[in-house]
Amino acid sequence: MKSYIYVAILMIIGLTTTTAHAELQKNRYCIRFNATYDDNSNGEDYLKNDGLVAVPGVPYSITRGLDVVATGELDLNGCTDILKLTVDNTYKIHITYQINGADGRTVKFLSQNATSWKYGTVYSYYTTTKIYKIATSDGGPATIYRNMPNTVHGRLLPIARLMLERADILNWPTGVDIYYAIDNPTLCNPIWGHFLSGHSSDNLKKICYSTDTQKTAFAHETGHAIAHMHGGPNRGDYAGDTYLGARCIGNSYCHAPTTHKFFTREWVGAAASEGFAHFIAAATFNWRSTASGVFTYYKNNVYTTDFSGPTPASTPIKVGRYHSFELNGIAYNGNPNTLPTYSNLYCQPPTIFKHLGSEGDWLFFFWGLWTGGGESRFNIAEIKEVWANTPATEKAIDVHCVRRDIPGSEHGWTCFEAPWTYYSPSVEFGWRYDDGQWRLGFTHDEIIPSIKSIRGKGYYALANAALIQLGPEKKSFFEDTARRARVVY
Repeated sequence: MKSYIYVAILMIIGLTTTTAHAELQKNRYCIRFNATYDDNSNGEDYLKNDGLVAVPGVPYSITRGLDVVATGELDLNGCTDILKLTVDNTYKIHITYQINGADGRTVKFLSQNATSWKYGTVYSYYTTTKIYKIATSDGGPATIYRNMPNTVHGRLLPIARLMLERADILNWPTGVDIYYAIDNPTLCNPIWGHFLSGHSSDNLKKICYSTDTQKTAFAHETGHAIAHMHGGPNRGDYAGDTYLGARCIGNSYCHAPTTHKFFTREWVGAAASEGFAHFIAAATFNWRSTASGVFTYYKNNVYTTDFSGPTPASTPIKVGRYHSFELNGIAYNGNPNTLPTYSNLYCQPPTIFKHLGSEGDWLFFFWGLWTGGGESRFNIAEIKEVWANTPATEKAIDVHCVRRDIPGSEHGWTCFEAPWTYYSPSVEFGWRYDDGQWRLGFTHDEIIPSIKSIRGKGYYALANAALIQLGPEKKSFFEDTARRARVVY
């Protein structure tokens, strides 16, 4: 039997306790959580509240001293059951920061000092309230509102509830729980910030998160967990533009020295993985049929451009944090000449070795699959099915590269599917250490073994999987959307 220890923060509203009166008062308590975020978008946003909201499904208990008076879950209005409580007595309303969703899906927010993912303490809060006799005209219960403090746990709880409500749309399978460790240095390395823990299992996904006021980033990290639930886009190395030096010469907007960003050039697997997590965030907050879908990016110093004119700007523009990208019409219905296929315009993949792209372009691709195409459009389960059924042994999922030229290769690097070693064309006569012995003879100036990168699943294998799994019409739409979004590599 599972047991949980709850860490509580105390806010005293009334301290007086008396049993002088035995008169009962019918009460119900409605709990509100803070939903104020820095990245509220301008689109038709499901969570554009910017205030206090109800969160159904949150467990509560009401105690008097050591006695438990009532337990339950907040109803659809975020309220407790109607309770008969003794007037002039003081009760504690205890709120546990977890949500018990439908079909065996549960979300838990662990406390900062939890030491175990599965059995760790769940963040909680309790407020103390004095019961007063309140007359109502119809003899019904008195409704009393209690606002939870503006903490990161409380701000994230409404987003988790929204994703649970849309679980079937987002393809969050039944029986899979997600636990979040917020600002927990024991369970998570604080240097890494937000990330899906590698210790996740099939039935329990574990997400590390740091304090902020962003709703998109939280939905994005949950999107990574959803990708892992059915084998969706989730594998590939980052920094394809800087790791081996195959960068767009002079174009700083193609790479970020220490991280990946919306339009940096990454290996195809990483770009698809990040783009899919962005897409899950977009699908969380926007209607599928909306005319004004918006994705609000959450990192600083992002480059973009104005795609509204007949030709894009010659140089990308650096924009600030929380820049909103309009989604509809981008990857499917728009004019191919004005689509914001950023990598293709400014950071083109190498002409010989094309397995690089940006997460922004992949977001537009996934959004186009989901929203366009009429009967041929993909639901999220079908998108994940394509990735899950593309063989892991697909040709060249791993690549081996050296930061040198060879005839016929890209300037600045050379990549092959199998491990290899670069031998410089120039040689010199002298001593060399070979097979455990020093020998006198000719040797190459440079001998460099290749470095392996996880490239990820390529477009053509994915398109074939779409044909096998979903048929020719779906494959045709998959290919058409991919060409428009310029993720054909």
